[in-house]
Amino acid sequence: MPAARIIHGHEKDLGGGFKVSRLLPAVAQRSVGPFIFMDHFGPTTSHGDPAHDVRPHPHIGLSTVSYLFEGALLHHDSTGARQEIRPGDINWMTAGKGIVHSERAPEQRRGTAYAMHGLQLWCALPRDEEECDPAFQHVAAADLPVLERPGVRIRVLVGQFGGLRSPVRASAGTLYLHLSLDPGASLTLSDWSSELPEEWAIYAPSQELLLDGEPLPARHLAVLRSAQGSPAGAILQAEGPQGDATLTDGGQASGSHAGATQESQGQARPSSQAARVAFELSAPPWEPEPTELVLLGGKRLDGHRHLWWNFVSSRKERVEQAAKDWAEGRFPKVPGEDDFIPLPATRP
Repeated sequence: MPAARIIHGHEKDLGGGFKVSRLLPAVAQRSVGPFIFMDHFGPTTSHGDPAHDVRPHPHIGLSTVSYLFEGALLHHDSTGARQEIRPGDINWMTAGKGIVHSERAPEQRRGTAYAMHGLQLWCALPRDEEECDPAFQHVAAADLPVLERPGVRIRVLVGQFGGLRSPVRASAGTLYLHLSLDPGASLTLSDWSSELPEEWAIYAPSQELLLDGEPLPARHLAVLRSAQGSPAGAILQAEGPQGDATLTDGGQASGSHAGATQESQGQARPSSQAARVAFELSAPPWEPEPTELVLLGGKRLDGHRHLWWNFVSSRKERVEQAAKDWAEGRFPKVPGEDDFIPLPATRP
């Protein structure tokens, strides 16, 4: 097992029985490159219940990244953007100096049963971009480039990899990939070692991986740093889901999508094989399905970030000002939406 920090998210009920697993921030790992927040929701069955809608709430100093494996969400924000996101699409919302948005079930889904499964991530903006104008980007699944190898597909969601570049406009060095491996397939990453970012991690939402022959359970974030040499000859290899996990789970986290106030815990695992990283996956032989995982990372943050509720900044006083602005109604409004999530009682 190469040197890796393994983070097991804590299950959190966001209300109405809608549960997520919070992976970042963690006590042992506050961020991976610019990624400072990571929630995994589902798989679950939704009926478009309004109780599960995320009412308008504010952000500063970050970009939110929404990605679905199944289901649909309707994004609406204070720039006027209104966009349904479907599996494989990317919604990239830059808060900058301040934005307000909601996420709801599309009207045509109300009262119907459908699967929901996806990831919600936040990226801290570089210091010199923290106060930029708010913006929203939507890129449909069909417009994202795909790199194919035998039994392997790599969708470049954000950034550049294997000579392909995503159309999503993000801070330099940010990388977000969706990999799909057929049962028994393998992938060697050393061909692109120069393209791996300074910090990176891998996460499989549904199926077990083997990391240098040792099981890495599903829903565990494995954090690796190319700056330390660990992924130089990395191999991704498919294998079976059977076998006991040998990695130690981390601790707990708390919070909700509409605010991160506590952290997950993770545990680092040393190894003498720091130059190689292996993952093994397989689907049951009677139901062969590709194994899905994501790779995310980028340049290390350019300094400490203060994270409270939905606000991120390199300056604590900026977070305090944002809290005051929301409490006093000075953020822009989402057109046509009057409800909102109030400020938590505990202040930064």
